[in-house]
Amino acid sequence: MKAPSSARRLLLMLCLASLLLRLGAVGVALLMDVHPVNDEWGYTDRAHGWAAIYGDLFTGHRPDPAHWDRAYADGFQPPLHPMALGAAFATGLTPGVVGRALGALLTALATPLVFVLARRVTSRTGAITAAVLHLFYPTFTFFAHSLWAEPLFVLLLLGAAERALAAREADGRRRLRRAAVAGLCAGALCLTRSAGLAFILVLPLAFLGSRRLWSERSPAAILMLAVSLAVIAPWQTALQHEEGRPVLLATSSGLNLAMGNNRFVGPGCGSTWTDASANTMLLEDMDRYAAARDLDPRRVGVAYAIDHLRADPAAAVRRAGDRLRLVWSADLFPVRQVLQAVCRPLPNGLAGLHWAFYFVCYLVMMSLIIRGLFTDSGLHNVGFLLAVVAAGLVGPAVAVGFSRLHLPLMALMLPVAGAAWARRRDTIPVRRRLAMALTMGLVAWLATSSLKPVIEHQLAPSAWYRPLVTFVAVAFDADAAFADQVLVSVDPEGPTEVGIVPNPDRETVVRAADGPAATVHVYGREPGLRARLVLQPRPGETDVVVDPISAAHAWRWRSLDDLGLPGVRIRWQGGVPATPFSRRP
Repeated sequence: MKAPSSARRLLLMLCLASLLLRLGAVGVALLMDVHPVNDEWGYTDRAHGWAAIYGDLFTGHRPDPAHWDRAYADGFQPPLHPMALGAAFATGLTPGVVGRALGALLTALATPLVFVLARRVTSRTGAITAAVLHLFYPTFTFFAHSLWAEPLFVLLLLGAAERALAAREADGRRRLRRAAVAGLCAGALCLTRSAGLAFILVLPLAFLGSRRLWSERSPAAILMLAVSLAVIAPWQTALQHEEGRPVLLATSSGLNLAMGNNRFVGPGCGSTWTDASANTMLLEDMDRYAAARDLDPRRVGVAYAIDHLRADPAAAVRRAGDRLRLVWSADLFPVRQVLQAVCRPLPNGLAGLHWAFYFVCYLVMMSLIIRGLFTDSGLHNVGFLLAVVAAGLVGPAVAVGFSRLHLPLMALMLPVAGAAWARRRDTIPVRRRLAMALTMGLVAWLATSSLKPVIEHQLAPSAWYRPLVTFVAVAFDADAAFADQVLVSVDPEGPTEVGIVPNPDRETVVRAADGPAATVHVYGREPGLRARLVLQPRPGETDVVVDPISAAHAWRWRSLDDLGLPGVRIRWQGGVPATPFSRRP
């Protein structure tokens, strides 16, 4: 049996090392009781629908229409990520474990792919360094143990870029085969996230390169585009059939465009991703717009956005700039999960170190990328990489923008960062040093200036972290909104009903006959004051004030017998997840 080459051994070692690290992160997340599993736009529910479809097909039955309805979920998002999760869920293992294991595997496969891509851009040493950076950059590990679509999107984007560059280096049928695989990956990108549309168009153009090579590379570029379109065609057909009208990749497209061009959005936000008040005003304004033009309110998003673009182009450009600034802000999604107390509460000081760690890691990585771009690092095909990165910014520029969208683009630039680290001792001319310093200053400004809108509209921290978040918010003149959710249960032996006042302007009544528990959102609005619940047993005359935010009782039921409320229990569930734009029924 022929021994594997050193390159294959290296790729295998990188993949195994990455897999062990990501699975270790999954284990830590499970030990820390990270809850709930990140589930953007109902990925988990749609995945269970696909798992049921797979089960029907495996047993030789025609898929149940109810299973399709659950998997389709109004076509609100492209289907590939839920389909992949559904395949994992169909194994019958615990969804929260097997779904995270899938993310770990996809991220592990991306590590050797970073090396292969980097070898087409830089030296072997730089390529190894790029793979190591992917291995240890903490945000890749964070998304590896979530259920978000980032691991799949990053893997497909790396595959599309690497195969396109490989096609450049081949000829004849080999070039066509590699171009077809690149088109396959680009099409799959669109089925993972609708922002992949820009890659379908830009990837063939970037592949063509210099105009003198167009005649030679045009057949492969055309094939690349044709394969991408063929990949998305079945989903487009399904959308056309279900919606009865042309829809491009997802029924959310028009709403995303309206969010990105919402005149009610707060300063510096760019789009109404988590600004609930701006969302409400946008919905009401879209209803008025639709009524005035006799349009379907569910399909008015594109026309609404275009009219606002025409009415105030300067404001549209400013909002696009705000969105791109948010894209290139520091990685705050991992920080947000801690501050929303989705895992066991940490001391505020430790949470602050965690925040600083991710912030510094981002700045270090960006400094390496900038150094690689501005120095003579022996790079090839940098123009191709930058064109693909630009394609990734089209979606945020016209619709919505937030920090995790730069993660796939950063993965593309890892070869540049690897080359910079491998040649870090090289002398840099003064002019290039000045250009590097100015560019890095711009990046640092993007990362810090975005903290104000992020804290005000996206962070939604638990009141447990009020000391830390207030300290940072004051430094950036931000007004943080704290939020927690608490379950309140009334057992049959308790009061007939309990009135709950989580905030001065609202009240919830829980009755023993209503069910096992009611969810109460507690918003701590006054600076320096902890969130609290006022419980009013009925019958009864005495109100009981409870501080529900307690690390000793996180995720566990706490009996209030000792406070004179027998039969009443509360359970702190951590912070309230940020509420994205809600699609109207």
